[in-house]
Amino acid sequence: MSHLFSKLFFLFLFFVNSHSLCKSSSIVLGQTTFSGTGNTQLKFPLEVIIEPKTQALYVADAQHFRVARYNQTEWGNMNGKPEVLIGGTSGCANNRFMNPIDFVIDSSNRLYVCDSNAFRVTWFFNASVLTSSSVAAGVIGQPSFSNCAAATSDFENPVAVEGDSA
Repeated sequence: MSHLFSKLFFLFLFFVNSHSLCKSSSIVLGQTTFSGTGNTQLKFPLEVIIEPKTQALYVADAQHFRVARYNQTEWGNMNGKPEVLIGGTSGCANNRFMNPIDFVIDSSNRLYVCDSNAFRVTWFFNASVLTSSSVAAGVIGQPSFSNCAAATSDFENPVAVEGDSA
């Protein structure tokens, strides 16, 4: 595990303006052409974490309105394909995000996603087995999933979420 984190610490760089995540100069997650909106491409990746149980890499793909999960094999490959894409359409429903910019996986393996433009934090059970059709189990900051307006929120554009370490 320490080798994995040291590798990430020294090799991962965010390139927000180029919409990619680079791992050294030879491996790129997101896009090699630096344009496009496909499932293997990222648009403003703002957060990366590694899920401790499976070593999967999670990326907050903010302007594609989704969270991408790459299994350990794919995030080591050139232009790796995400194993799971949660969200992907802007909106308030329990399977949508408006601007996922941060997230955390807690010690109970719940995934909490800070959805800034929806003025909320959504959470999912069992992060390691989520699929692309998974829906959030709960919402914090809004009365329900049917509304994501500033006027109904307890939050004003949240920008981070923290939890107990896994």
